[in-house]
Amino acid sequence: MTGKTVGNRQNSGTDKTAERGTDKTAECGTEKTAERGTDKTINKNGIQMIIGIGTRRGVTKEEVLNAVDAALAEAGFLMSDIDLFASSVLKSDEEELIRAVQVLGKEIRFLPDDVLNETEPESASEAGRFGLKGVAEPAALALSNHKKLIFKKKVYGRVTIAIAE
Repeated sequence: MTGKTVGNRQNSGTDKTAERGTDKTAECGTEKTAERGTDKTINKNGIQMIIGIGTRRGVTKEEVLNAVDAALAEAGFLMSDIDLFASSVLKSDEEELIRAVQVLGKEIRFLPDDVLNETEPESASEAGRFGLKGVAEPAALALSNHKKLIFKKKVYGRVTIAIAE
């Protein structure tokens, strides 16, 4: 899988659009290859934690930041516990989502439909209208090492968040 990363660095003008069916990892200005579930970033607790995130079209940076803050507080985690964000390639053009993740100092990977559909989400999802079994839970689980959902998806306005390890 090829990856494009959007992280906490200023965009150097690299293309942020994603083709359906490719795994995009975003970290402004760098290209790297990402293998699903093999990222070796580990937080201070020794466990890799991934936030899966789904959004409605046109979501604002503030909506994303507020949802992430609420989910972390509810789950009892800090942002420093989170290693990576994951979402659908369908969200790779959501500039405000990308900006929010940059503000948080993290990276986001945009996963293709087939990767998201390999995982059976624990919660029902409205993503079926896009041919997906889900976004937040499958994205978090797809990149997690232990494939364990530790915070089932929860909707915060126009943002849905799940956390996996």
